[in-house]
Amino acid sequence: WKVYRDEAIQYDDGMLKSWNNTIDILLTFSGLFSAAVTAFVVESYQFLQPGGFDFGSALYALAVNDTATLRSLSSLSEHP
Repeated sequence: WKVYRDEAIQYDDGMLKSWNNTIDILLTFSGLFSAAVTAFVVESYQFLQPGGFDFGSALYALAVNDTATLRSLSSLSEHP
């Protein structure tokens, strides 16, 4: 059992060191990413305006435009 225990301890120590390095890298990356996103939000927050963008009107305009395009294409195909 002593041989198995020694091998298991070596394997576990190597695995823990690997995981520790991976976690350190992930925490560093997430901290830098959070700082960058926070800076972006702080700078872009001042450009927000009340009311915002009306997605309903934009979708309606697209639907009307598509309908007009389909009607013009169908009228072209009816008259040779």
